[in-house]
Amino acid sequence: MKIAILTSGVAPVPATKGGAVENLIQHILEVNEKNKSFQIDVYSIYDLKAEEEAKRYKNTKIKYFKPSFICSNMDKVIYFGMTNVLKKKNNMKYRNILCRFEYINKIKKELYKNDYDKVILENHPTLLMAMKDKNYEKFKGKYYYHLHNEVNNLYGCEEIARNSKKIMGVSNFICENIKEACNAEENKLVSLYNCIDINKFSKDNYKDDIKEIRKKYKINEDDIVAVFSGRLTKEKGIFETLQAIKKVNNKKVKLLVIGAYFYGSDMKSDYLNNIKALTDGMEDRVIFTGYVDYNEIPKVYAASDFAILPSMWNEPAGLTIIEAMAMRLPVITTISGGIPEYADNTCAFLLERNENIVDGIQEKIELLVNDKDLRLEMGLKAEEKAKIYNIDNYYNNFKKIIEE
Repeated sequence: MKIAILTSGVAPVPATKGGAVENLIQHILEVNEKNKSFQIDVYSIYDLKAEEEAKRYKNTKIKYFKPSFICSNMDKVIYFGMTNVLKKKNNMKYRNILCRFEYINKIKKELYKNDYDKVILENHPTLLMAMKDKNYEKFKGKYYYHLHNEVNNLYGCEEIARNSKKIMGVSNFICENIKEACNAEENKLVSLYNCIDINKFSKDNYKDDIKEIRKKYKINEDDIVAVFSGRLTKEKGIFETLQAIKKVNNKKVKLLVIGAYFYGSDMKSDYLNNIKALTDGMEDRVIFTGYVDYNEIPKVYAASDFAILPSMWNEPAGLTIIEAMAMRLPVITTISGGIPEYADNTCAFLLERNENIVDGIQEKIELLVNDKDLRLEMGLKAEEKAKIYNIDNYYNNFKKIIEE
């Protein structure tokens, strides 16, 4: 079976610049190299490192698309204007406007030139535009929409979304969201739960790295380390995490913050500046790692004692939560979106998102800090629960859906 996977054009595949969706696509490619169930074409934004890594695939061809010089520079002007002149708060949505539409137009044309048994549209609703006109008729009954986030705008493509062969959501929560957004039929909705590489995220593989990581970040052997991993944006709860850490009256409690504003970029924001201002005077307790390559993240988890991942938005699923669980870490998180579908109270503290969230995080931090046995017990249960979210299960579930 020959299939096409259309990526959003934000980050490349293989996932050399991070990105949850891109990593999930890469997992499919990796397992398919062993199983050889599909011949896959992936439509991706260009990246030199990704292009080099892609050469090892035998059953996958990556079709790369380079943004034009004009669109790239015009996007920089637009982003600068929205950020610094008009002072738009949600400036990220202006980051790649022209490049995105240029990318969609290019993949739309390339798609029409090829014949595929199945076409998978990955996440961003603007990708539905690639199925307009001739492509809609050509691939009718053959295209699938794989949704990783809530949808607020389908850009006039409600009918295209609704008529997908199947709409795959990363959680039941996301399936319900898209059902309302495009009035999709219930029998077209299916949850395809996220996955991680369980072998990569296994604490036992990094025992020899713990001392090195702690030394690198100037953390003492007897310090108790909480870890936060994710984009440093409002919805991920970093501000609330820092406020809670600040209230914990124990200098032995350290916080490792893994993440940049937007994956591997060096973009800054007012929110990021506020975060850094909050941590003034806490330099010995809060360590910002900056962007960490995805392959290095398990080492940082291994050097930690528990994770704080308090999403302040309707988190679709939360890959970082699965990663932390697999690394034998208890998790402090929130009842948000699809999170309760992945984690439960045997391995995580699920907090309400309300005005008491900071106090709630502080309370659970202190509980875990003061009870080593509880940390170990919850960590073991977390590790066990995470095992079902492995890449082989993910691939087999994906295969089952598109072969029906």
